[in-house]
Amino acid sequence: MTYQRIIMCAAILAWGMVLTAVAGVDQEPLLLQKSVLEQVKKSSLFLSSYDVDVTVSGRVRHETFNFTSPLVFRSDYFDKYTFQRAKFNLDIESSFGRRTYGESVIDARIRITSFNVTDNYDVYTPIVLEPIAFHSKNYIRKSEIGDHQHDSTVTLAYLEDGYVDVRLDKFLPLTVKTALRIGYFSFLVGRGLVLGDYYGGAVDMLGWKEEGDVGNTTQRSPGLTLTCGDPAQCAIQAYYSKWKSHSQGPDHTRKELRARRLDRDEFLNDPATIQRGYSADRDVCAVRGLLSHSSGMDGFSFYAEPYFVYVNAPELTVEYEGDASARLATVGCMVDWRYNGWRVNAEIGLQFGHQTMHAIDRNHLVFDDAYYTETATEYDGAVAQQSVTSGRLDVTRGTPAAYHSHVMLGITTADPESSTYVHSGEFLPYRAYYVSDELSHVNANRSLEEQGAMVRSGAPTGSTDTHIAGTVHQSKKMTTDPGTVPGNDSVYSPYTFKSGIAYYDDLFTVQPHGTLFNANIPFGGATRFRNEYTLDLHGAVALLDVSYTFPSQKLTFAGAVGYISGDDDPCNTEVNKRYNGFIPLRDANYEGHIVKSYAVLAARKIARPSTFSERLLYAQNNFESSTNLEYFGLAAVIRPLTDRSELTIESNLLYFWEDVPPFIWDKKSTRDFGSTVLNGIWSKLQEDLHFSGYQTTKRASQQLGLEFNTVVTWRPIPSIELRALFATFVPGKLYRDIDGTPNAYAIRLDADGDVHLESLGHTVPFGGMVRLTYFF
Repeated sequence: MTYQRIIMCAAILAWGMVLTAVAGVDQEPLLLQKSVLEQVKKSSLFLSSYDVDVTVSGRVRHETFNFTSPLVFRSDYFDKYTFQRAKFNLDIESSFGRRTYGESVIDARIRITSFNVTDNYDVYTPIVLEPIAFHSKNYIRKSEIGDHQHDSTVTLAYLEDGYVDVRLDKFLPLTVKTALRIGYFSFLVGRGLVLGDYYGGAVDMLGWKEEGDVGNTTQRSPGLTLTCGDPAQCAIQAYYSKWKSHSQGPDHTRKELRARRLDRDEFLNDPATIQRGYSADRDVCAVRGLLSHSSGMDGFSFYAEPYFVYVNAPELTVEYEGDASARLATVGCMVDWRYNGWRVNAEIGLQFGHQTMHAIDRNHLVFDDAYYTETATEYDGAVAQQSVTSGRLDVTRGTPAAYHSHVMLGITTADPESSTYVHSGEFLPYRAYYVSDELSHVNANRSLEEQGAMVRSGAPTGSTDTHIAGTVHQSKKMTTDPGTVPGNDSVYSPYTFKSGIAYYDDLFTVQPHGTLFNANIPFGGATRFRNEYTLDLHGAVALLDVSYTFPSQKLTFAGAVGYISGDDDPCNTEVNKRYNGFIPLRDANYEGHIVKSYAVLAARKIARPSTFSERLLYAQNNFESSTNLEYFGLAAVIRPLTDRSELTIESNLLYFWEDVPPFIWDKKSTRDFGSTVLNGIWSKLQEDLHFSGYQTTKRASQQLGLEFNTVVTWRPIPSIELRALFATFVPGKLYRDIDGTPNAYAIRLDADGDVHLESLGHTVPFGGMVRLTYFF
């Protein structure tokens, strides 16, 4: 029976090959065989239609990388990338209508990709980080203890490209050439910096973050285009892409993203108002003109692409998921002109829009180490009077406990005249334990007016204002102070402690108390409430590349200049302001146009620091986006062999500046808040996190650094390509000016588990790549 099936399949395969060959020669003989073809079609094994051409191709690529110190520019860090990876592409292309209509009227393409690192086959599986939560019935009770990683144990194969392109004018009564494309495909506006074809990416510190390890994928975004006219001459093209979809089902629409929003408080008891709901998708729309003209005389050609891009992003993640939203538009034009060996490519774009930073309550529950406490007994002579709790807040005991993130312990001081404790009106920089019976009081004080104020337990009789009126809340479980009615021991019993902050330690009888305060420390993200404010977005980009190729085609010289506007971290001051940085969208594949940057732009690893973040206590980096850059570059391409495509040697030299550099850092400066308390907290914070000084009011140098790269490409036969790349980056004066600034890349732990906020160095990073590709 098995042999019979093999013989049957072989016979059908032979028929399919014969019919395919006949279809490629002439239409009429195929029509004579139509009855036979219909029998074959019933099996759905080989042919779906007689006028279909199918091409199967692909490539196999192996490459090895070795890069030293690209992230922190310091030799005392383990900052080295050394790995090998492989990529396999299988391309299937199909076209319909060449015989019936004289040209293809339906085109389809599928690219299946497998991408993995040698001996680490699950590296390229997208990893989505999800916090582990306990007691998720109410958002304020949801304790997060870290991220949980989801990754696969098999090599990832995914759909990189897959689309259908239909000529509508061949099937509908249209007088203008019209085509519709839908699926996953590459779509670039201009050079691909304003809107690229990458899966995601924009300015990270503005909330355009991507979850998971998407930087290793090359998946195209889903979308559709409608093209009216002939792209080879004159056409207009409209594009739409669902960049992010959050409306697939209850897992997305019922997520409690708006629970921390203060503008939802009047409806807080209605679950629908704290859930994401619908209309949360990120959409991209673009319209561009395609204007081309060419003549055979001296290789003249002209191409112009005016464009308009609009992005609606209802959910961005600056601090919490969905805590910001933006609407952004870009208008511009790219021109490419070629004549007699000369080529000029220029692009200019202007960006405008707004981003809303929603008013939020930062308070949530966290797990941390419990304070050290012990029970002590007070004696009046030999008679035990009362059991109280003593301990040290600067000592922990290795026991996990739940804390409010932005509700702090209040302090009391002794009144020597009455021998009782009184409220000092201040709080310690220590988080309060979470006690469930206080939840209603913590929630009742969710307003901007309560920033830094005591948590109150309600309004006096006859008052309707529960936010700013009422009595000071004290835990029902706390041990009452001496001189009052005794209560029960609890986590809010009085402590004796040493904080390390001189202001507090100099007070003789300072004790943490059951009184709670909303946090109001103006650094380290330690204000409980964030006011709503708006960023008025205005950015600009201007790019120019010029090249000349000699008549022999063996030598090309090129030059380039570029300007991509930037600005400071706009989240340092939470007020309405103008942000002048240009926001490229999905531009991670952009590496330059004629003059190429393989270190700064293509690799996307070189740290380009922004200003110091008061909220994070370190500077973020713009490496994932090409924002805040100015550059000048030169390039030369040599093709020494007779067959000019066989061997190519390319060298690029670029110097980069930052449009808006950070501020110079002074390691010896002492920061003065005008408050003894805040000065003490800042000093203790620097001691705990192991950094010193503060930024000055003077800008650092704009000189980012010099990149040099060389690429050698050898194709002994058309199906084999060997490519070798070397690149280095010499850090400029900017890095020396900001020496001492804590940086996101340079955070590390010591042997005792203490966090060290360290700065970038200025060691010269360098690296290379060797790649072998086989095309089939």
